[in-house]
Amino acid sequence: MRSKRIPAEEQYRLIMECRQSGLTDHQWCVEHDIKPGTFYNWVKDCVRKVVWIYRRQLDAPIVHQKARKLSEWIFMILTRFLMNSH
Repeated sequence: MRSKRIPAEEQYRLIMECRQSGLTDHQWCVEHDIKPGTFYNWVKDCVRKVVWIYRRQLDAPIVHQKARKLSEWIFMILTRFLMNSH
């Protein structure tokens, strides 16, 4: 039987909880009864969404150069955090 679908917002919350727990991704998944493959699919999907949003921002005219730099910085930090597994 399939598990019920977890909404994207909940997936993101769980990813953040895992990454801040100090446990390896695998340990955290086992403790929370989540299949590691499912967890990594969530991470992959979340990173894809971040990249999509970032690219949309690059396509849109940004009036202020500082706004562009901030957007680039947020993208870099978020993707590094999401991709940083133990």
